[in-house]
Amino acid sequence: MSTSTQQNHISIRAKTCWLLILAGVVFAVLCYPLYQNKVERQTHKEAVRALNKAANLQAGYFNKNGIYTDQVKELGLPSSGGVSSFMSGNWQYRVKIELSDRNGKPHYVLTTVPYGVGADKRTIYTLESDGTRFHQLPGQAIVSGWDV
Repeated sequence: MSTSTQQNHISIRAKTCWLLILAGVVFAVLCYPLYQNKVERQTHKEAVRALNKAANLQAGYFNKNGIYTDQVKELGLPSSGGVSSFMSGNWQYRVKIELSDRNGKPHYVLTTVPYGVGADKRTIYTLESDGTRFHQLPGQAIVSGWDV
């Protein structure tokens, strides 16, 4: 037979095929939790970044005006879901601003509201003007602090 009429045939036995499929499944089972953990860390970082950004803007606004504001446009942020909330950079969270007086002093509370697909499985974060931090895992009680 001449080389021009020869065809290359690749033969994979059934056993080899099943071993490759099994290896792929094992790889996926091991890697998926690692992937989910990385996604959760990135989502956490995004929430913290959004809260810190709003807190820095509030501090600047307070230094200039002597009060805090719940109007995100006055902080230079685009509003989303109302005049006192804005979206985080990756649209995983909406950040709500609430004002109050605490012991006769102006006070704000920034709270992340999970947004979009999987929102019911995301942590809620809170940052107050005095630096107090809280977080709440889905279906659990509010806990002091954040894991950074």
